[in-house]
Amino acid sequence: MKPTHFLLSALALAALATACKPELSVNAPSAGATANFSKYVAIGNSLTAGYADGGLYLEGQLASYPSIISKQLASIGGTPMVQPLLLGNGGGYRKFTGFNPTTKSPIVVVVPPDGKDIESANPVTPLRDFPNPETVTNLGIPGIRMYDVTAPYYGAVNLFMERLVADDAQLKTSYYDLVKASKPTFFSFWLGSNDVLGYALSGGTNNDLFSGGGITPQTVFESTANRMLDSAVAGASAGVIANIPDVASTPLFTTIPYNLLPFTAEQALAAQTAYLGYNQAIKFSINPARAGAGLPAFDTVRFAAGQNAPIIVDGDEPFLAAVGGLRQLKSSEFLLLTLPSDSLAPPTGWGTRKGIPSQYVLTQSELKKVQDATAGYNAFLKVKADARGLAFFDANKF
Repeated sequence: MKPTHFLLSALALAALATACKPELSVNAPSAGATANFSKYVAIGNSLTAGYADGGLYLEGQLASYPSIISKQLASIGGTPMVQPLLLGNGGGYRKFTGFNPTTKSPIVVVVPPDGKDIESANPVTPLRDFPNPETVTNLGIPGIRMYDVTAPYYGAVNLFMERLVADDAQLKTSYYDLVKASKPTFFSFWLGSNDVLGYALSGGTNNDLFSGGGITPQTVFESTANRMLDSAVAGASAGVIANIPDVASTPLFTTIPYNLLPFTAEQALAAQTAYLGYNQAIKFSINPARAGAGLPAFDTVRFAAGQNAPIIVDGDEPFLAAVGGLRQLKSSEFLLLTLPSDSLAPPTGWGTRKGIPSQYVLTQSELKKVQDATAGYNAFLKVKADARGLAFFDANKF
């Protein structure tokens, strides 16, 4: 089977939907040799569903990449995609309004639900059910991981999937079941980012797979993906697999600069003075112990006039236990967008006299775990796409 070039262009267009003036070379549509586009089913998570700005709402759904692809497929015989559209703001979302002039942290306001999609009779999963869910062909479920795909109870614990499952079937319907029942002739498959994202969003503090944290083991990822691609969509004439982007390159981790604290010369001197004892401990106690263990030395704390990296709590470094786990953030590490900016007020707030808690920081060691897992997942997905003769979209390099 020959994958269509224009479809990969559509995926690329969707990936750059929010970028500034993208320059794309779009190939002419081609129906391919054997592909049947009469029923395109999109398999994936929040990116597939159109989840945006921390919520699922109508405007985001209408701009989802499967919607874009479906419209292009219509030119070569594809049928319109059925999306489980909400009527308004869904459960609400967040809106970026600017930056704090002092800390440079983003200012985000919550856009509340407008009531159009709320089912008041069900306080646990308050979104209204979608009528005729068996007709849905955009099966993007925000929050789902490869780890969750075969769980028979998943329709009862994910409010977005709950909309697509009858009440009496929620404890016995897995996402695998939904996909298999959809019987696609063509599919896109984009799962896996949430298998590392939960861990990253917790700043590496949540290692509990059952609660949505942790990193899915490679063996579990592969066995579940195999089942999905070898069984659930086995009857499709063609399909495309997208790999997992580098989650640390997203605005959740890159919006707040590492050196977010602005100090005057006087403020820097006061902050530096407060760490004289700390720096002595690093130089004359902790670093010699690390050298004896064959480990590199820690940097001392340094503040100066201008922008400064904050102090963080690094609970993964046993050598720092004697100084409360404190150290200064490195330029290669990340502050999460969830960091409350009102807690950073110098000279006594987080980042100066107090360390920023671990759940708001992605350290080098935590980032390596995320990147190693992502590389393993992506290597497997490429091998699988080649073995099945499926198109492959490298979202990680795009």
